[in-house]
Amino acid sequence: MAKKSLIIMILIFSLLAGGCSLNSTKNTPPSFDGIAETDQYEVKAEIAGKVNDVYVKEGDEVKKGQILVTLDDSLLKNQLETAKANLELARLKYEQVEGKSQNLEDQAKAGIKLAQTQVDLAKIQLEKAKISSPVRGTVLTIPLKPGEFVNPGTTVATIIDLNKIYVKYYIPEKYLNRIKLGDTVCVMNENLKMAPTGKVVYISPKGEFTPKPAETREDQSEISYLVKIELTKDYQDVRPGMLLTLTLP
Repeated sequence: MAKKSLIIMILIFSLLAGGCSLNSTKNTPPSFDGIAETDQYEVKAEIAGKVNDVYVKEGDEVKKGQILVTLDDSLLKNQLETAKANLELARLKYEQVEGKSQNLEDQAKAGIKLAQTQVDLAKIQLEKAKISSPVRGTVLTIPLKPGEFVNPGTTVATIIDLNKIYVKYYIPEKYLNRIKLGDTVCVMNENLKMAPTGKVVYISPKGEFTPKPAETREDQSEISYLVKIELTKDYQDVRPGMLLTLTLP
């Protein structure tokens, strides 16, 4: 009798404790599969040039603004020096005509302005030889080696942000009333030690036919609504591409 009472108390405690746990009711609740995603950034070269150095490798954690790759900047440095020399000549020319003729002064001032613009442009181009990360994240790919030549628009690195992971689910209309914006939910993967917790951050206002790649437990022909969940707790082991199951109450 005492053993039976102990079992009942354990079951009651489990129900009161709440949290992320498997549902064991006789009526199986609806479940949906989604794939973990994260923000991905393609870092591209803005100028043409030969790769001088690659400072990171795949899997490295990088900070915002950290230099990833540098291009050969010898020509750009020469262009900057030439532009600075032209600016000095333009200023010297102004000094020579100052007070002699308003027309000549105006022309000299225009020359200084143009020369200064060329200096500023040369500085910008020189800075573009240092390619940095636009965000804090993890290097997914770095497809370049020193000595390779890149053109404007060439991808030099792909950065992902593992600190912000989302999962998208397509919920059929008949189950949409079981979930709402701002809800805290649990998602499951049998290979994870902990069940990640997430928050519903988006529910599509318009229904659509479930995309074929997202079809799991529900018929593709049903009208479904995209639900986006941002993981907020116990998701350190979650990686993009991982399958996570959402079970509705």
